Order: sequence, then C-alpha cells, then structure tokens
Amino acid sequence: MQAVMESRERAALARVEELRAEFERLRAALADAEEVLNRRVIGLEEYLET
Repeated sequence: MQAVMESRERAALARVEELRAEFERLRAALADAEEVLNRRVIGLEEYLET
C-alpha cells in the first residue's frame, strides 16, 4: 500500500510542476498581451488627439 501511495505522490508532484510551468507560460503571455494592449491604447489616444 505504501508503494501505491508513494507512486501517487510522485505523480501528483510531477503534475504540480507541470501546472507551475504552464502558469509561468500563461503569466508571460498575459504580460505580453498587456504590453500590446497598452501600446494600442496609446496609439489610439494619439490618433484621436490629432
């Protein structure tokens, strides 16, 4: 029984690491998207001022 529990624990830890890596990728993608959005807003504001 202990071997089963250890196997499940290893699998859970591996999944946690996968989820953390995915979270980091998503956070980076969100930061990039926010940067693009900010540039577009600035561009639109400048366009509307002219």
